[in-house]
Amino acid sequence: MTYFHYTSRLGAQDINGSQSIRTGRDGLVYLTDVEYRAGAAASSMLAITGKPVDVAAVLDVGQLSLEGPELVELVRHPLSGHVLRPGGGREFTAGANITGEAIRGWITLEWP
Repeated sequence: MTYFHYTSRLGAQDINGSQSIRTGRDGLVYLTDVEYRAGAAASSMLAITGKPVDVAAVLDVGQLSLEGPELVELVRHPLSGHVLRPGGGREFTAGANITGEAIRGWITLEWP
């Protein structure tokens, strides 16, 4: 099955340089089986904050153990409570780094 990991151009450079998609502070790598054409759509549906979403790694994770899918929860501003990202996208998680061998290519996403 094909999965996608959405990130910034800087994140993609780091992934290519290290030859792996490394887990975040929470010990997880986030993936989806949905291909979004625009970074804004991916950011919105997957509730990605704190970085631009410019590209997607196309992955064939093979035998890697994934959890999910789960529906992504919305993100609210901590003070005002306004919705920052509505969420609702499908999300899978891996509890370990994903090697660069799983990356089949990159998609440049459309700008809003």
